[in-house]
Amino acid sequence: MPEPTVDARIRDFFDTFATAAQSLDRDALRGCFAEAFVSADPAGTQVVAREMFLDFLPRRAALFASAALASPTLSSVSHTVLDDHYVLVDTSWTADRPAAAGGPVTLLSTFVVHLSADGPRIVFYLNHRDLTQVLAS
Repeated sequence: MPEPTVDARIRDFFDTFATAAQSLDRDALRGCFAEAFVSADPAGTQVVAREMFLDFLPRRAALFASAALASPTLSSVSHTVLDDHYVLVDTSWTADRPAAAGGPVTLLSTFVVHLSADGPRIVFYLNHRDLTQVLAS
């Protein structure tokens, strides 16, 4: 059986990532990220340990809920192959909320994914909007 194309690997990977993020499935999410990765937003960058990120996710979900925002769902995925090992992936996510609270919010994220022997792993995660500002609006 031929090896899946990069297109199929990236689509399958982000389907898995989105499902795991929705359900806060730590084990599945652990498999989506490198042991340490770079996280960036308009405020800057930082290196994040995967386990610290996973520990933060329930609090992030609570912050979304307190702002009347549902957990974001994956809306679109596009990618650019950078070389044999890395893929740049642009994603769009939609976080629903009641119309009276401002309606749905679109969140854009860009990832660099390493196509390792163990499977794809996120090594860079960029939120294009400051989530604290999104949650406050």
